Amino acid sequence: MDNAPLNSKHWYTVLTAGMGFFTDAYDLFIIGTVTALLTPIFHLSLAELSLLNSISLLASVIGALLFGRLMDVFGRKAIYGTEMALLVIGALASAFTGDFLALFLC
Repeated sequence: MDNAPLNSKHWYTVLTAGMGFFTDAYDLFIIGTVTALLTPIFHLSLAELSLLNSISLLASVIGALLFGRLMDVFGRKAIYGTEMALLVIGALASAFTGDFLALFLC
């Protein structure tokens, strides 16, 4: 394995993993900026703002534990695409929310 030549499959794997890492890191980083911008739009109280920031980090931890275990059982390839699709669907759904409760649930 260590002496195997690099081929396009290796580069595809590195690119896919890198894109997943970037998307996850961006999602965690941007929440602070976005909540600051959404506060005047949704008229968020300090408690709601704190809850929104906290739940996004808590969801990341739960998702990592859940999907990590599912990847161990069913394989990385099958679960990675499902996890990425759920992330995109959740991000798109949160973009179309009209109030705090809907944003909280997304």
